[in-house]
Amino acid sequence: MNVATSPRQPGSSFKPIVYTTAFANGYNPNAVIFDVETDFPTETGNYHPRNFSLGSSGPLTMRRALGQSLNIPAVKTLYLVGKDKVLDTADSLGYTTLGDRDRFGLALALGGGEVKLLEHTSAFATFAREGERHPVATVLKVEDRQGNVLYEWSDAASQVVDKAAVQQLNSVLSDQSARAGFSALNISGKTIAGKTGTTNDFHDAWTEMYTPSFATGVWVGNNDNTAMDYLADGVIIAAPIANEYMSRILEGLPDEKFNAPPTAQANKPVLRGEIGEKVEKYVDKGTQHIIPDDCVDSYPAEFKVKKEFKEAHEILHYLRKEDPLGSAPANPADDPMYESWEKAVELWAEGQADYLTEKTEYEDCTLRSPDQSPTLTITSPTDGAKLTSKTFSITARIHAGTNRNVKKVEYIIDSTVVDTKTSDPFTSTYLPTTLTTGSHTLTIRVTNDRDNVAEASVSFSYSAGSTNSNSNTNSNSNSNSNKNTNKSNKNDDD
Repeated sequence: MNVATSPRQPGSSFKPIVYTTAFANGYNPNAVIFDVETDFPTETGNYHPRNFSLGSSGPLTMRRALGQSLNIPAVKTLYLVGKDKVLDTADSLGYTTLGDRDRFGLALALGGGEVKLLEHTSAFATFAREGERHPVATVLKVEDRQGNVLYEWSDAASQVVDKAAVQQLNSVLSDQSARAGFSALNISGKTIAGKTGTTNDFHDAWTEMYTPSFATGVWVGNNDNTAMDYLADGVIIAAPIANEYMSRILEGLPDEKFNAPPTAQANKPVLRGEIGEKVEKYVDKGTQHIIPDDCVDSYPAEFKVKKEFKEAHEILHYLRKEDPLGSAPANPADDPMYESWEKAVELWAEGQADYLTEKTEYEDCTLRSPDQSPTLTITSPTDGAKLTSKTFSITARIHAGTNRNVKKVEYIIDSTVVDTKTSDPFTSTYLPTTLTTGSHTLTIRVTNDRDNVAEASVSFSYSAGSTNSNSNTNSNSNSNSNKNTNKSNKNDDD
């Protein structure tokens, strides 16, 4: 059998036809799409494609999605532009095996329709010519023995695909950074565009490589359609053949660059490569939880700080798939894929820092209310006391707040923390070995289990020359007294 003219499934090597269609219909290589495991509801049930690696990459541009040959974004792209438009592109490129459109669904994006190697390579040759197609010819001229011309091929070139769209495609397929990991497509010193493909269970391995002047297609497999060895994919067994052939025919020739595409229209952030909407919220300074809108105005200013979050949505949230450059959808949920695509993005966002999701923690509006704050009164030493002891006691009445517990108590003389207690009983002994004679300030700072803080201070004088050797232990008692003086931390609102 002649495999060059026999229908075989092309695997991922069909993806360029899908993306070219997208680029011709308002999308561009910078458009953001999510590579996350996603259910696609269909008439026969959920379709759940997986990437070859079985992993996922999160949000990424169409450039990287195609360069890395990711399956999930390719299926989404086919859905965005529509199966019929993709098949229209295939028809214009000269494919003759995809006529029965009812046979195909979303798996068409992954090579679910059979193509002929000759026609497939002709399509990539059309990409090399920026969408200008030349009919395939195997015989150029026929003459009889007398030299009479019985047949002579004549070219009939036609522009079958949008030129700018193909320039965008060529930019992606020749981008070595976008296709990192596919080094078998690289030729040193040459600009090469290429795409590989592999079918399920390794029945078919494909590679298409091209420059502005040459296009080469390679298929590897068994004529009886039996599977090859495990991991006998397009990169491993087809690309080296194409690479060696292209290397030989390009040897000694100058490098040919593809023409750069014009600047793409991108009137929405999602079409400009921007991932996620930035949203500013007030959070509690201590807990970093979002303050609910219904109490943000009354929340104590010293505990409010602004923090930037992101909201993640699929591309369907921002545009109507049939008109990506038009107005945004009035109700994105009207699209039958919206709910399942958004659910997949939500699951991804839950594992990311600073993304708003249904599991984002919001603060209790009562967190900083007065009854949730601690209070304290220093009972010893009294304000203005004159101390002469080598060790002296500090006592205070502490109330943690209604149904709250003390988290820690700090003892501060002047600006130095001399002791910290984190468990009951909150007792301490202070030996003023380095305390100078003169006036000083004692401050006690109490923090409760909601990180609410109260402070109280007294002034005292100390005489370092004292010989009093009595030793006293600091004691602090939790009390529910409402007569204590509360001094809340004061912090400027950021």
